[in-house]
Amino acid sequence: MAPTKETTGPTKVVAIDAYAPVMPVGRPRSASWSSDNPSTAIVYMLAWYTFSTSATFINKILIKEHGLSAEALTVCHLALGTCFDAAIFAVPPTSRYKVWYLRPMKLDHVLSMLPLSMMAIAAKILTYWSYSKVPVALTHTCKASTPLFNVVLAYLVYRTTHALPIYLSLLPIVVGVSLASMSEVQINEFATVGLLCAVSSSMFGVMQSMYAKYLLRSGIVADSINLHFYNGMLCIAVNMPMLLWNSAEKTMFPTSVPYGLILCCSTCQFISSFAASLLLGKVSELTYSIMSTMKRVVIVLSAILYFGNAIRLVSVFGMALALGGVATYQYVKIQAAHPKADAMHEL
Repeated sequence: MAPTKETTGPTKVVAIDAYAPVMPVGRPRSASWSSDNPSTAIVYMLAWYTFSTSATFINKILIKEHGLSAEALTVCHLALGTCFDAAIFAVPPTSRYKVWYLRPMKLDHVLSMLPLSMMAIAAKILTYWSYSKVPVALTHTCKASTPLFNVVLAYLVYRTTHALPIYLSLLPIVVGVSLASMSEVQINEFATVGLLCAVSSSMFGVMQSMYAKYLLRSGIVADSINLHFYNGMLCIAVNMPMLLWNSAEKTMFPTSVPYGLILCCSTCQFISSFAASLLLGKVSELTYSIMSTMKRVVIVLSAILYFGNAIRLVSVFGMALALGGVATYQYVKIQAAHPKADAMHEL
């Protein structure tokens, strides 16, 4: 047998950008539909859409019609969501349905999640404050500004740059959100505050996503379920002092607490998040991105029909332009990533 020749050289350091995967990929993904079982993926998608839309509507009803504060609603969702996580971890190890395990964390690792908890609380409360000021459809149109914050924050944190088509795809998002916002400001004196809350919520949501990605990539947290569980408990601990402080100045809970609606809404939110996680494991990244964009379209259109808010033609055009920009951004971003992936496979 011929001796093998060993080669030595400098270790190659690969830079990690904002869009690098946080977990190992189980199988190669194409740009098209790549589900092993399309019918299962469709069920997950429908569950994601249905429960996400239902949770959005119930949140709006709890805030506007029942007078539940954003702070109290946030704590309720976090507490019930953490209980659902605990129930998943409590499945016996011998059960065929046992998939996720609770992983113990060191104190310093738990404390490193504090920024994530602060961002998560800010994103939730700002969204609910927006619900109290402007229609749900407009809130979610403003939250379509997420790609803009993705690009800006990725550059500031990782110095990640993009091809020109990606930057151009942001223009319809900015113009669309601006048109829809200006139209609402003209007929709603509280719209400015609501719009700023919605846009700020998008920014904190992107920051939360980036930091969660860092925690998973660095191995500080084992998986997304453990991340959700520990972050939920930490969020409750962080948010409770603010809730108690504000309760001394104003009423956090209405006289008649709608416990049934709160439980229903929290359950819908948890199932929605869970279905989204399962769906991501069934389809390609591009398919998931398109489905995510379509989910926002479904929420916006459903909100207009359900709540019957008066919407100007300019607002409708702005919403369509913004959502179309999001779809274009997702498509261009995935397409731009393909040459990099192909180059890595050739090495």
